[in-house]
Amino acid sequence: MKLDKKNIIVILLMILFIMILCVKYYVGISVKKEFNSNEVDTPVNKEEKDQSNVSNEQEEKQDDKNNDDSPIENSEPEKNEETKEEKKPEEEKKDIEKGHNNSSENKTEEKQESNNKKENNSTSDIKKDETSVSEKDSNSNKDSNNKNNDNTISNNTTVKKEESVEPPKEENKNNESSLSITNDYLRKNIKSKYGVNIGYKDESDVNYVNSYSNFTKQYDDEKIHTALNNVDIALRKYPSGFFFEINNKWKSLTIYLVDQITGNVAGLTDNRNPSNVVILINTESLLFESTLHHEIMHYIDCYLASIIGASTLENSMKDYNPSGFVYGAQTTEYVYYYSNPAYFLSAYSKSDYKEDRAVLFSDMMFRTLKKDYYSAGNPINEKAKLISRQLETYFDCVSSSVKENWERFIEW
Repeated sequence: MKLDKKNIIVILLMILFIMILCVKYYVGISVKKEFNSNEVDTPVNKEEKDQSNVSNEQEEKQDDKNNDDSPIENSEPEKNEETKEEKKPEEEKKDIEKGHNNSSENKTEEKQESNNKKENNSTSDIKKDETSVSEKDSNSNKDSNNKNNDNTISNNTTVKKEESVEPPKEENKNNESSLSITNDYLRKNIKSKYGVNIGYKDESDVNYVNSYSNFTKQYDDEKIHTALNNVDIALRKYPSGFFFEINNKWKSLTIYLVDQITGNVAGLTDNRNPSNVVILINTESLLFESTLHHEIMHYIDCYLASIIGASTLENSMKDYNPSGFVYGAQTTEYVYYYSNPAYFLSAYSKSDYKEDRAVLFSDMMFRTLKKDYYSAGNPINEKAKLISRQLETYFDCVSSSVKENWERFIEW
């Protein structure tokens, strides 16, 4: 019995399995049919739509034909009427025929009018299309013109930028050339007023060869311009005709404006040329005018030495120095600020009698306020009086009746 129950259970399970397979198979077939039906329906619907559109077009065509054929249909009953009235007299037939002809002519005219209306409508549609096209073209042309205008504006702006970005190199050159012309005018003016030559840049190669020291040339027109103005300020402090007199009686004076002098020298005077004394002066010197007066005193002493001799000048200075003093040692002894009484304004003054005179004369010309060493009995004041008397003695242009610039602080 147990075996029979197992067999029965197995059979039942097999039957259930088979039923499940059948159900799945049936469901799958139904799904496929529905899917295929949907796929078939879509083209059918399309075909139906196309057929409906075609039928609609055919109906419209038929309506148009009916409209066109309406006069013909109307003419058929008229023809029947004519056949019925054939038995009437010929005159009546003629009248009826005339009426029929008139009606047919009217109908043909109506046809022509309807056709003309259709043509007018079509032409109006064409004109509308043309106007729309022309408007589109005009709009496109406007857009293109606007673009072109924008391009021209952008091009103009770029041109303006390029004009503003151009650096004023040529303007700088023009400014330099104009300043160079101005400088040339200034030095010619100095030459005409004072009789002193001014040189700069490469002019020293020709006129100044034998120098005590090497130097670098000055090419900066602005610095040259400033130096020329300072030269004019310094020279106007001398008596009128002062430098002309030295030039006529002895040698001319040339001042060369240079950039630097070797040895950290601010100025230098060279008397080795037989006809011209040259003063080199550094345009970068902080005390430009004071240095120039210093070098001019060397030029004056060279002129005085040619008249009375260098030894006479040297001995004249010894009378106002300390007893037993010898020039050479640059110490602070007997120097102002360090000794009282003072015999020298600086230690450099003690190096040589020429430097002693040049340092003192520069102070006499350049100083704006009186110092206490310009007092009666002071050795420095006595040396200033000596220089003033010598200038008055050996220069025709210097008069005792006029107080010169170098005499402002002297106490007699």
